[in-house]
Amino acid sequence: ATARPELNGIYMPERETYFQRPVFYCAENDRVLFYHGKRKQWQIYWQTSTLSSARLKTSRSPHICGEAETWATYDSKQKKFVPEPEMRCRLLTPEEQQTAAPLW
Repeated sequence: ATARPELNGIYMPERETYFQRPVFYCAENDRVLFYHGKRKQWQIYWQTSTLSSARLKTSRSPHICGEAETWATYDSKQKKFVPEPEMRCRLLTPEEQQTAAPLW
């Protein structure tokens, strides 16, 4: 289990982009998943920003990460990012996307 369960959820693609990459939104937790091009990392936060609650240092898609690439979440007690080896991203199947798709 992750230390920050509020970051888990289904992130659906938005029409918005950030650093020429798609932005994903989780309605359940009101969080966005986005790529920060200058830092070369995927981030989760309540808006696209230089700040983040979680980060994944990779230039690849967040669901395609190797063993050396681990999500890290911000621990306010330690005042630093700590590894979250249990945290994962996965793509929804096309069938799951159709049933979970937002209505624009």
